[in-house]
Amino acid sequence: MPSVADLTDEESLLDLSSSSNFRLGREIAERGGVELVEFGPVKVVAEVTPPGGVKRTVTLTSAGRKLKWKCTCTSRVDLFCKHCVAAGIVIWNNAPQRR
Repeated sequence: MPSVADLTDEESLLDLSSSSNFRLGREIAERGGVELVEFGPVKVVAEVTPPGGVKRTVTLTSAGRKLKWKCTCTSRVDLFCKHCVAAGIVIWNNAPQRR
């Protein structure tokens, strides 16, 4: 089973998100707005705070060969929001095999 980090490469994040959410998420990640609270191979929990914004909690899990997500910014299960993108970028960049 692939890890969460394996499922958060840039191409995957671009496929899951809208172009605007990808851009905004990248900005959040680059500005240090992501804190990894739990970092495991199949589940990652992050607190994501955009500059001047509200802190949101993102949970990303590996489910077989797919990424599942949940963010406290929305109840829409189909929306891969800017917070999810930001968390995904930081997860990818902090994965042990990529350090």
